[in-house]
Amino acid sequence: MKELAAIIGAAVLSGCAAYQPPTSGSTATLTVQKAGEEGGAQFYVYKDGRCSANPGGRFFYTTSGTAGEPTKKIAAGQELVLTGTWTKSGLGVAYQCSETVSFVPEEGKTYIATIAADMAANRCTLGVEELAAGGKRPVASYRKNENLCYGPDNLGPRLNGVFNNIQGGGTTVVR
Repeated sequence: MKELAAIIGAAVLSGCAAYQPPTSGSTATLTVQKAGEEGGAQFYVYKDGRCSANPGGRFFYTTSGTAGEPTKKIAAGQELVLTGTWTKSGLGVAYQCSETVSFVPEEGKTYIATIAADMAANRCTLGVEELAAGGKRPVASYRKNENLCYGPDNLGPRLNGVFNNIQGGGTTVVR
């Protein structure tokens, strides 16, 4: 099982440039997290809804703690495309579910993105809320992206928000 987790981790992290916050222009703040105690999560950002590479780097954060802090500055006034992937390993299967969403951050505002998985329903959701003085509130520009941006692949709408499990053992991974 440890071998399978290492393979998946290497596949997820390979070829990923770490996200670099903007050094000029207007910014907002984004914190990413996963709901619940079970599983882990990874977050990636893209240039656009077609899953083009983000010039500032794609790899935003993982709950395994290998990408700095979960809170980072993001550019305000332009669409941010974000993919969250929830993962859990168990008995030769890596359970994973990803969803890609987008929103337009406003200057000086703070946002929180949460990936939540429902294994019984075979679905996951990536919600984005604004943190305001009175608590959390919906983001008007939030929408589910047409495509699922996952790694170097654009997996289209079919798997966006649906479990896509990887089965294997030892060094064999079948997709």
